[in-house]
Amino acid sequence: MLKIRELVSSDIERYLDVYLNAYPAFKTLDAECRARQRERNLRNMGLSDVDYIGMFDGEELVAAMKLVHFQMNLYGNVVPALGLMSLAVHPLHKKKGLALKMVQYYEARAVEMKASVAPLLPFNMTFYRSMGYGLGSRRSLYHIPTVNLPKGEISADLRFVRAQELDALVACYNEKAARTHGMIRKTGEELGDMRADTASIRLGAYDGQKMTGYLSYRFEDASETNFTQNRIVVDELICLDAETLESFLEYLRRQADLAQSVVLTSGCDDFYHVLADPQDLSMEYLPYGYLQVCRSFIGYMYKIVDYPEFFRVTSNRPTGAGSVTARIEYLDAFAKEERFLLLDIGGERGGWRLLACGTAGSPDDVRDGSEGPVPELTLRCRECDLNALLMNSARLMPLIDLGVVRTDNTDAARRMDMILYYSSKPYSNTDF
Repeated sequence: MLKIRELVSSDIERYLDVYLNAYPAFKTLDAECRARQRERNLRNMGLSDVDYIGMFDGEELVAAMKLVHFQMNLYGNVVPALGLMSLAVHPLHKKKGLALKMVQYYEARAVEMKASVAPLLPFNMTFYRSMGYGLGSRRSLYHIPTVNLPKGEISADLRFVRAQELDALVACYNEKAARTHGMIRKTGEELGDMRADTASIRLGAYDGQKMTGYLSYRFEDASETNFTQNRIVVDELICLDAETLESFLEYLRRQADLAQSVVLTSGCDDFYHVLADPQDLSMEYLPYGYLQVCRSFIGYMYKIVDYPEFFRVTSNRPTGAGSVTARIEYLDAFAKEERFLLLDIGGERGGWRLLACGTAGSPDDVRDGSEGPVPELTLRCRECDLNALLMNSARLMPLIDLGVVRTDNTDAARRMDMILYYSSKPYSNTDF
């Protein structure tokens, strides 16, 4: 008989048996490693924003996961979200559908706590897409000569951040999160890791007493034999304004005598425009005449687990001029039944509204418009692609052109694409 419950400190050894066998990378799995993991996980079990969950078959722990309580920005509104972390199945109990049952439990918990969006990391994209999770936006990694950073002015007051000043750094980050769609406020586990991290160099930018951004970086050897060859790896680059970004990039450029190259990441698709020469050090070439400037990574997948709540908390989402009423049909990944959403988008009030949702063909269906407005178009897609569209990870017309979304009215779809335009794709660098 399978039972799912919250794990407590007395479960730690069984938890480590499952977790360490599922995530052996960068771990020695010896007694010293186990002791470090024991200490870390017992500490994190005491955090108010993390729940350790286990599935038991009798007294045996056969699967485990962590659920992280987030405060996440959705189109300018900071709302609750529930993240899935470290889902693991005991090596002797794989291929029994246990991971699926754990994900179903996770989604039910999210709905229970009024968290309409369930984010997770894409360690198995096919598995999670089959359950309705949409791909998030891309994050680009740039590795360029340090001298190719833009030459600018250091107008901000730059100071190294001391350990006792981390609260100001976190406040700056959370202000950025409040401005950025998809961004998540710092979690308790992240704060613990930051305080324990004595290897990173942190540089703050100040306007008077206010921190307007910070840079967290470290040096890496670029050669096994030549100690003069180094690179700077930027782990975080948080800026509240363009002047702060210019100051940090100029500061990094001035370190070219110490580090010949710099590695940094950005969730902004247009970031390469700020670089003097964005060409990657790999010097890769793509016919015809294309030079590599970065590598792209996907770090999040999203599923809307409560559509009425999602549209309620994002009802003021900015929209373009015009209005459209659309019906979206999709196959529910778990229920395996055809479902629909009826949306009113734009208009004088702006935003979007969920007019109806339910099982297609049921008494609640409003296909004929007898109990509401007649939709101008119908879209049909997989649930995973619907979630990518609603989270703004993808635009409607490219999905239609690629055959990912089908429609009965291309002209109305093209207008809907423009009304739905939002300049910011979901971005966050929260590690969980």
